[in-house]
Amino acid sequence: MPVFKSLFHGKAVIAPRIWMESEERTRPLRIEARTINDQPFIIQGLTGLSSEEPRVTGMDRILISGRWFEPGESKAVLIPSRIAKLIGYDPNRQEQKPLTLWGMDLTIVGVFSEEMLKQFPDLDGEILTPVTFPSETVIEMSEVEKEALESGDDVRNFQGNYRHLQPEQILIMPAETLLELGGQLKAVALKSSEQD
Repeated sequence: MPVFKSLFHGKAVIAPRIWMESEERTRPLRIEARTINDQPFIIQGLTGLSSEEPRVTGMDRILISGRWFEPGESKAVLIPSRIAKLIGYDPNRQEQKPLTLWGMDLTIVGVFSEEMLKQFPDLDGEILTPVTFPSETVIEMSEVEKEALESGDDVRNFQGNYRHLQPEQILIMPAETLLELGGQLKAVALKSSEQD
């Protein structure tokens, strides 16, 4: 991301998209998180978005309570409404226990609508959640197809070969935090600073 920041400094607002995925691409992650009442639950993926995302895409409109990440905020998380119900999260309660992920305490700053997240696709028309590949697809893809996919050629031909995780199966974290935890940069959205 420093490359993008130096290339577009003062010219564009940068919104990176980070995914935490399983090394075994045919299976989603299984991450145990603990909640307000110590009730564990499993999530299957993490998406990292920056505090700049609302300026670029208006993504903060997916929130049904709370707020988006603030600049420099690292130990924060947005949770889907399904998980909010599961853990009994009440945004009106002043004192909230943190959500614990890999021993790290994260403050729940907002709850997002899974349906609204689906309405904020990336430029390729797909949602911003990690993907899994069916095992048969991985086995059957030829070397020529793999090279075409890696080079960006004929990507549309391969779109049926993977599935995005559903929004209710993920958490959204600050992009920088997820990068530090081992997430990978998957895309970058830019908006001209003059459009602000």
